[in-house]
Amino acid sequence: MQISLRRVATLTTAAVASAALAVTVATPAGAAAPTPKTRQSVAASWLAAQLTDGVVHSDSWDYDDLGLTLDVALALQAMGRRTAAEQRAVAAVEADASSYVSYGSDVYASSVAKLAATVERTGGDATDVDGTDMIAQLESMVTTDGVSTGRISDDSTGTDYAGTIGQAFAAEALADTGSDLTVEVVDYLLDQQCSAGYFRQSFTSDDTAEDQTCDGGDASASAPSVDVTALAVISLKEVDGVRTKKINQAVKAAKTWLRSVQKTNGAFGSTGSGTANANSTGLASWALGESGACAAAQDAAQWLKDVQVTGTLKGTALAGQKGAIAYTKGTYKTAQTDGITTSTQDQWRRASSQAAPALDNLSLAACQA
Repeated sequence: MQISLRRVATLTTAAVASAALAVTVATPAGAAAPTPKTRQSVAASWLAAQLTDGVVHSDSWDYDDLGLTLDVALALQAMGRRTAAEQRAVAAVEADASSYVSYGSDVYASSVAKLAATVERTGGDATDVDGTDMIAQLESMVTTDGVSTGRISDDSTGTDYAGTIGQAFAAEALADTGSDLTVEVVDYLLDQQCSAGYFRQSFTSDDTAEDQTCDGGDASASAPSVDVTALAVISLKEVDGVRTKKINQAVKAAKTWLRSVQKTNGAFGSTGSGTANANSTGLASWALGESGACAAAQDAAQWLKDVQVTGTLKGTALAGQKGAIAYTKGTYKTAQTDGITTSTQDQWRRASSQAAPALDNLSLAACQA
């Protein structure tokens, strides 16, 4: 069970799928409508409060979720709030880096890439993470010849869990540190974008296959993903100095695809269809805002308002939870009666960390042109 949990914690895609009715959640009577700045502030405060000694501890599974801890740090960094909490979170994962990036003798490339990118994005030095050069370690996990040149792979005798999310973090981390392998890693990442504009989640299973591209995969291997597309855009926007024209084209295509699958109420489902959820909507809004699609980003952020805990909460089941963001409107409705429980807290934490930065897009002035 621990191996499975560790792999889930590595990814930033939505961890739990909940079927729920789309209901309207109103602000309690008499409560003043919070401003965009207030909404983001209380979201940051709630996320910071989820840290215990710098880490997010899962009470359901009784383990420190270091992947989710990094998600919280990235959210706080993106919002420019609770910097001390952000730094505590990164430092806590750095101090326990080996248990995050490895299990036994296996080392996981996506974990290495995500930690390295997070350290760099939050102002640290990924070449010295508790005495380990994470950039050198990441470089050693990059294929340097053949049809899979640029692809990251686990150092493992078992299943290779590396995928597009890890590849995106790797491109960001290597670009930020001027690695000689940046171009190859960026190129392989761009190959994971289908001609429709979206990025797929998994690589071609056979790393010796002649065609490693998204278009070359079958329908199941190259299914669309809002979350992965958004995360790829966010990381690509952090890449400077290499493949500028190709990256701009890729971001433009991804932006167009995201807008094409946005629901009329502004929300997103995880595959471009299905139940609207805060993880996909938040990440999509974040990516759209970073790439200048301001109106679409704001529409998505407006949907998030209805799943954020606000208002007068004293004496209610959600007392003390102001700022938290629910996975769906149905999840929020249930919590109004049951509160955020041990069994649901991790879902709320994941949704909040992925959606909170998008609240900035409630103000068009904050959108990145």
